[in-house]
Amino acid sequence: MALGAQEPPTASRAASAWFEEVSSRWSAAFTHRHGGRGDFFMIETMGSGVVAFDYDGDGDDDLLWLDSGDPDHYRGAADGDAPPWLPGRNVLLRNDLGAAPPMQEDGGAVEAIASPRFVDVSEAAGVRLDDYVMGGTAGDVDADGDIDLVVTSFGPTRLLRNDGRGGFEVEPLDESEIFGRPGQRFWGASAALADADRDGDLDLYVTGYVDFDYGRNHLCGEPERGLRSYCHPNSYRGLPDRFYLNDGSGSFREAAAELGLGEANGNGLGVVWLDVGRDLEPDIYVANDLTANYLFRNLGAAHTPRFEERGALYGVALSERGDAEAGMGIGVGDWDGNGLEDLFVTHLDRQTNALYAALSPELFVDQRYQARLAEPSLPRVGFGAAFEDFDLDGDLDLLIANGHIIHNAEEFERGSTYRQPNDLFEQVAGGYRAVAASGLGIVRSSRGLALADFDLDGRTDAAISNSNEASELYRNVAPVATRAALRVRLRDAGAASLGRSPDGIGGWLDLAPATEGAARQSRYVRTASSYLSQNSLEATFGGVSSGQETVRLEVQWPDGRRQRILAPHRTRWLVHRSAAP
Repeated sequence: MALGAQEPPTASRAASAWFEEVSSRWSAAFTHRHGGRGDFFMIETMGSGVVAFDYDGDGDDDLLWLDSGDPDHYRGAADGDAPPWLPGRNVLLRNDLGAAPPMQEDGGAVEAIASPRFVDVSEAAGVRLDDYVMGGTAGDVDADGDIDLVVTSFGPTRLLRNDGRGGFEVEPLDESEIFGRPGQRFWGASAALADADRDGDLDLYVTGYVDFDYGRNHLCGEPERGLRSYCHPNSYRGLPDRFYLNDGSGSFREAAAELGLGEANGNGLGVVWLDVGRDLEPDIYVANDLTANYLFRNLGAAHTPRFEERGALYGVALSERGDAEAGMGIGVGDWDGNGLEDLFVTHLDRQTNALYAALSPELFVDQRYQARLAEPSLPRVGFGAAFEDFDLDGDLDLLIANGHIIHNAEEFERGSTYRQPNDLFEQVAGGYRAVAASGLGIVRSSRGLALADFDLDGRTDAAISNSNEASELYRNVAPVATRAALRVRLRDAGAASLGRSPDGIGGWLDLAPATEGAARQSRYVRTASSYLSQNSLEATFGGVSSGQETVRLEVQWPDGRRQRILAPHRTRWLVHRSAAP
């Protein structure tokens, strides 16, 4: 195991801001382009995501900003006055962290350095694509020790295979016809990797959104008032989601129908893998936009997954009034400390964001009002969302990225705005309250959200992607007093020889309470969540006090093996490499 022994700096002011914007200081600036030219193609307003992952394996998380570019409807346009067509420019930023040393396998330490230095390696790495890119997910699909990428778009879904030398090889994934119409383009939104059949390699779920195409660009808005804007999803039909089985080499075949996923044809935007029964059989939750959400429970056994849709039965498909809501992004975490993960789903304004709390593996209860999260979301259009212990007090806070899809929302409804503040909520007394001194002062139309400890100071930072505007990178400077962090990342030393993914995806981490009466903290190791985005594979535990000599951590690996670890209380982060069986 590799241990870092630096505690986050102590804050001296109780009213200090929780975040500060550092994209320029850290050389991580990025501007998303949707390429709109007044035709109001629906794809333009949905934005793109952001992925935090350690692509070069040096122990710090790198950052991938995804970009849309110009719709390819304009490619080769004959109009001489039209601007040239420009593809999107995905930007991969390598986090050198002042040339931090690599993670050690033999107990060497990795020290934190205050200011990361991001270096743009996009061209050399080969992440530039001509596609109208939407989302991404990262994981080692071929079990070679390097983290690969999957990128979705209005068009093909592509695998970017990490060559281990700083670059990626781009491969398309096969897409079948939609509704039997040759040429109907697949619009893939969020994607997530997990080992669905528990054979050691990562499989892939991709949500299909709606059957928009350039030839069916409906006139939406209020034409009688001379107002036009982007269409809502009910102007189109939902697309079927895609599920790909990995053959062990990183090659995929579409297998949705044979595994019980063939009826998944809502307006899919967000997707997460989770383990609702803690039985290590990965389940799937999909946030659908104005259609009922899905929860596909994996009722099979190892190597033979079988999914059944149980969203309505478990209480996570609809609002408390029985209405389908505009599901966008998904935050997942055990907010109430009962060892089961809960689901937070963002929605359109005039609806409210949902918090489905797991009381048992088969029963969720909508606690949006009890948790005091409903009313603050009424004027917001939520997209990316993430639970995280930002202030290291031992419970999960909540960050939400907001922004309207209607570019001229102010003209349609009084009180609506296109650019909207992002929200940070602190968990207090059985619910949440807004953090007034959040530091999230920049107001844009936000979409993707990804979390990682980019500067390795023990506190989780946030990257927020905005639609057709500059994005933001926020450093966590929350006041943490004498509280410390334990950061954990799993690494299986025997994975390569056995042909399995090494990062413990699908495993569980449980931290014993630091004090009597405190809740046990649980973390599930997953790839993508939020909206079109992915957080770091490292898990953060707070609530560790400086008076504590050791912390007790239990690891349950995806194959069921358990390990119990005693770690120093000042451990900033921990990478554990298990012995091969």
